Amino acid sequence: MEKKSSLSLMLEAYQAITGQEGRHIDELRTLIKCILVKSKNLDYLDRLTMKTMILERLEQELEFCRSTDNFDAFDIVSALHQVIKN
Repeated sequence: MEKKSSLSLMLEAYQAITGQEGRHIDELRTLIKCILVKSKNLDYLDRLTMKTMILERLEQELEFCRSTDNFDAFDIVSALHQVIKN
């Protein structure tokens, strides 16, 4: 499966489990799309900045999952975090 569609599907699965929606999820979805775009206008620093922003938002979602004991959602966000981190 293509990385782009895989990440989108993982985020959709997370939303389905948690019911999360709103600006923070919209921003996360947009950042994930942007980091995967092949563009000569995005240099290394741009991609690093977006990656950092994504990881920060995913860490917030991990904390949400921990605080609500939603282990299925935690597993999804944890996997997303690993994919983006690597």
